[in-house]
Amino acid sequence: AASAQPFICEKPSRDSSCAGHAADRCAVPLDPTKWKSTGSTLGNLWAAVRKLFTGDPEKYMVAASRGLEPGLLDTVVPLEDHKIDLAPAFNEMNPGQYWVNLVPLKSSASATASGPLEVQFAANHSAMVAAPALQPGLYRLILVDQAGAPAGSDCWILVSTPGNFTSASQAFHAAVKKSSTWPKDMDPSAVHALLRAYLESLQISGASGKP
Repeated sequence: AASAQPFICEKPSRDSSCAGHAADRCAVPLDPTKWKSTGSTLGNLWAAVRKLFTGDPEKYMVAASRGLEPGLLDTVVPLEDHKIDLAPAFNEMNPGQYWVNLVPLKSSASATASGPLEVQFAANHSAMVAAPALQPGLYRLILVDQAGAPAGSDCWILVSTPGNFTSASQAFHAAVKKSSTWPKDMDPSAVHALLRAYLESLQISGASGKP
């Protein structure tokens, strides 16, 4: 029988050079049995995201080239008084003017896309953006030009109400911190994909998850 072991593909699924998940050079196996043997921090996160990740692992795929230069960061951002603070997502970027689109992910189907939105990322790490129609949920934040054409980096953000923001932000940042202690042979793309799945799990659980 075919193995049910999930994989994370390092190339887009339509890339003709990838012969499918059996090709070692294109896919990294995700072995939860091995992970559990490395300690509870990895096993606990796997328990939180297992249903999401094994159902559609390519949804969380991150390009292998990510991390070579500053870009937007997957994170949790607060929504209050019809404004969002995008500073956590811009933490590695240089201060300046940016434009972004916000596209809801499938689990946030009730939300609508927004943009292009102007972002003034200040040296004091403030990036407040007026978004009167924005609803809490999970979004893809995409850097674009003023006309709305893609212009570089993108990330996932969990837009959270004041009541959930602190717990969601603390839980996600704890998972990011703990991921630095995982086995060195884990592919960075797979680690990043797992953290995205965990971000979605926080949205589904109402920010009550713990890594």
